[in-house]
Amino acid sequence: MANSRREYFRKNRKILKREQKQTVSGILSACFGIAAAVLFGVTVIRSFQAEGDAGTYTGTAGLLGLVFALGAVALAVVSFREKNIRVIPPRTGIIFGGILTVVFGCLYIYGIII
Repeated sequence: MANSRREYFRKNRKILKREQKQTVSGILSACFGIAAAVLFGVTVIRSFQAEGDAGTYTGTAGLLGLVFALGAVALAVVSFREKNIRVIPPRTGIIFGGILTVVFGCLYIYGIII
């Protein structure tokens, strides 16, 4: 019995994988998460170059990065509710979005306190 189940799944694994679909919200979630990570890198680099006196453009880029991170999390949650999807793009979006939401939130709270 066990051998026949293994053989069945070996033969049909590619077919089962083909039936899964890419979702638009999942791909957008991954793109938003990666864009938030890029904006975080840009803000950190610009802040170091300006020796901590970065100005409004860097602050605007950071705020835009926070919006992208929140959008990535929201779109990933929406895409996870769909059935029979490929999970790598939404997972990427929710990981990048969640981590960067916390990082940007901590930076803004730290900036308010100091």
